[in-house]
Amino acid sequence: CDCDLAPPRKGNPGCKDVVIPPRDFVEEGTINPHDGQEHGSSYGFDQGGELSRRFSLDDVATLLTLYWATATIGSANRLYYDRDRPPRRLGPGERVQVPTAVALFPGDIDQPPREWAERAYDLRRFTRMPRGGHFAAFEEPELLAADLRDFFRPLR
Repeated sequence: CDCDLAPPRKGNPGCKDVVIPPRDFVEEGTINPHDGQEHGSSYGFDQGGELSRRFSLDDVATLLTLYWATATIGSANRLYYDRDRPPRRLGPGERVQVPTAVALFPGDIDQPPREWAERAYDLRRFTRMPRGGHFAAFEEPELLAADLRDFFRPLR
């Protein structure tokens, strides 16, 4: 299609229709070997691509071990799986009614505009973070935790 809702990428010019991701899940333990190649060596780290500027090798080994030992790497890869599949479409006037928050970190891979989320979701919070990258929970846990608390506080 010729739309502007989904970000353009190789083989997909984008989409004006409102979309939600498919429900299919990545098979547990799978990794796309091409992920990250288009993003260069920094792969969204907000440290100029220098992993060792921010994290020790022990930190990285611990994080990787947690994903692999608990067999949760598949859910972490869901984003990449969904990006390579045709989007699910909402019908005219349909919206996802679940209260939704978006936190964008400047070093992350995608930077969708607020209007995309507003078209499809009950958007309650949209935060542009001052720092952080693709691995925000690992890079800026305090920022992310504060944003989550602020989002959920009025929903209690």
